Amino acid sequence: MKQYLLASLFFIPIFSFGQAFEAELLGHWSDDNITPTSWLDSRYNDVWGTVQNGQEFAVFGSTEGVHFIDLSDPKNPTEVGFVMGAATGNQLVHRDYHSYNGYLYTVADEGPSSLQVIAMHDLPNSVELVYDSNELLTRSHNIYVDSVNAVLYSCGGNGGNSLKLISLANPEEPTLLAAFTQNTPFSLPNVHDIYVRNHLGFVNCGNQGFYLIDFSNPTDPVLLGILTDYPQKGYNHSGWLADDQQHYYMCDETHGMDIKVVDVSDPSDMSVVNLFSAESTDNQIVHNAIVRGDYLYVSYYYDGVQIFDISDPANPVRFSYFDTFDGVNDSFFQGSWGVYPLLPSGIVLVSDMNNGLFIVDPFGKSYSVKPETSWVNGCTNDDVSFDIEVSASFENPVDLALTGAPANASVIFSENPAMPGSIVKVTISNLDETGSFSLGIMASDGDNEAQANLDMEVESINDASTLNTPADQSEEVVLKPYFEWAEVDNATNYRIAIASDNANFDGAIIFQTTTPNTNFQLLGDLNENQTYYWRVSTTNDCGDSFSEIFAFTTEFTSSISEINGNSFFLFPNPTDEVLNIRFEQALEMNVQVELLTLNGTQLIRNELVKSSNSLSIDLSDLSNGVYFMKLISEDNVLTQKVIIQK
Repeated sequence: MKQYLLASLFFIPIFSFGQAFEAELLGHWSDDNITPTSWLDSRYNDVWGTVQNGQEFAVFGSTEGVHFIDLSDPKNPTEVGFVMGAATGNQLVHRDYHSYNGYLYTVADEGPSSLQVIAMHDLPNSVELVYDSNELLTRSHNIYVDSVNAVLYSCGGNGGNSLKLISLANPEEPTLLAAFTQNTPFSLPNVHDIYVRNHLGFVNCGNQGFYLIDFSNPTDPVLLGILTDYPQKGYNHSGWLADDQQHYYMCDETHGMDIKVVDVSDPSDMSVVNLFSAESTDNQIVHNAIVRGDYLYVSYYYDGVQIFDISDPANPVRFSYFDTFDGVNDSFFQGSWGVYPLLPSGIVLVSDMNNGLFIVDPFGKSYSVKPETSWVNGCTNDDVSFDIEVSASFENPVDLALTGAPANASVIFSENPAMPGSIVKVTISNLDETGSFSLGIMASDGDNEAQANLDMEVESINDASTLNTPADQSEEVVLKPYFEWAEVDNATNYRIAIASDNANFDGAIIFQTTTPNTNFQLLGDLNENQTYYWRVSTTNDCGDSFSEIFAFTTEFTSSISEINGNSFFLFPNPTDEVLNIRFEQALEMNVQVELLTLNGTQLIRNELVKSSNSLSIDLSDLSNGVYFMKLISEDNVLTQKVIIQK
């Protein structure tokens, strides 16, 4: 075997096209005590992956059963669970797995086997075999779970059935939905493998080619298209659909045959639009493929795992590779059997029939320093802090430096040098300069370097606004004044406040509101012939700035108030707790009484009934300020100002 360098994977970078490079091995697991097969001298078969309780695990098959491998430290994969297969021994070549809802479904294609269901919810502590029966399956070559619709598809090896559909509505009690023998329906031949997306089955039928079938009604599927004549036709083994749902990557398990890009946009007229390969020997042979995003991951027997960039789905480009098999390529079957690239971390699991489980970083070793954000902002005289992640790939303590900060600023790292894999807090203080700054973070362990950039914006508290209207010491101001003030750069909002006392402005505020504009029209009347004071504060992320305070006196417009010739008055006004309404004469009709805020919100509603002439209203629950009393009769509406002062 080759000698492998172990490292860790933390994120998936973006690379430009170029010559394919060797991916990096992160970890390896094998067990020489496992019985090898008598035919292939292989101990291992397929691989799957799962996330349970926030941890990643490999599901790895052997001649003996299913091995559960803890990947929390990819450099040191550890077996934490095992379930013996229903069939075992040196004749056991094929096992296959798919997971659903925390359960693993496992089958084999040799011996008197069964369908096994394994609960994985308690990993890494334990796994539990919750179903083991040959009622539905004795043998199966491959399975696929349509997790959206909770349907398991079992291919081949079904005792004369080419395909079975099994419901996982109850994950621990699978039930049969449909079973199809060869030549029914619509002459469906033996199915070797299948990929399903929301009832649409992409069916690989060995030497009989490729079928596209709608299984929306499991007992009455609809054949959408067949592809049996195509370039480099071989044994149609398996495949996977691109995320654009227009291209399918089809693998013919025949020595010397390329992978096919099949245009499936029109099921009635499918065609191969491109061919690509591992670019190895003339007898190279492909096995299984899985798509994740812009990459196609392929187990390629003697050529290990091959990764292709499919950002242009019709034109895959070989991107990286890792050879798990150190023997000579020949016309047999050895090396990489399965691949699983769908774990959140981005690591790739590769099963080698002869050499065990390989944990691979498909993007190579990455030395990086990553800020938690690409942009930070702060205020003068305050500190700015953010975290950075130092890649675990560094091999020695990492020296950190920051450039681009304001001239007089000081920079403190919570840890410097930092240990590989650590999270470091960066604090920038003594900010006395406003503006935009491009910061650079440098990291070096002496042999390896990395750099990251982020932007910083430093602001200060805004200048105070200049008040315009009403001007200071204005007189005869209308009872619904219009206020206007000067715009301030970078102000987020303006807050206008009106008070009845200058010496204790904040304690005497009778009205205030926030607006993005530089003007405001008061909707309700102020008291007549009274002096008021107003102020505007400008707001941004760094705080508030207050204008000077202007005074103005309202006009005097008093007149006798009456409804339908019946005079009335309010007393006391101002009041502290109770407001009285008294008419000179008994009312000839009902009068509705409403108490409103300056913004027109109704607080109290009452009624003076016909023949009455007075009403008392309790205002004890209301705070100081200016309110409006509205009196409404059948043909008259009158509004009076009410002041509460306690």
